[in-house]
Amino acid sequence: EASPDGIPLRWMSGAVSEIYVRRDIRQVTIPIRHEIGAFREPARVRAVVDGHLVHEAVLTDGAWRPVTIALRPSATPAISRMHRVQLLLDRAWVPATVIPGSTDPRTLGLQIGQIITAAR
Repeated sequence: EASPDGIPLRWMSGAVSEIYVRRDIRQVTIPIRHEIGAFREPARVRAVVDGHLVHEAVLTDGAWRPVTIALRPSATPAISRMHRVQLLLDRAWVPATVIPGSTDPRTLGLQIGQIITAAR
């Protein structure tokens, strides 16, 4: 899918989204956007990396916001050798229940743009 301004995006399919990032990646930037125009209420988002809260924000408009996170290679679990990045919302929305006339039954969270990573 793409936003009206042509930015490729994916929707979170609920209140939690997980992204796995290779151990050698030192920084990840995740562009996020809240469709407040349709859902009509702010969204509180938290980013948790390897079990630690690293970012928290309340999105009150429909602007794209980059969440840039520094990653430590020593924090990756020995088994997976991947960083686990979670985006957590207080709640997700079902368009059919909040948008008059919508028949869309999906459960949606934020829009996530193209993820950018930087290695060593």
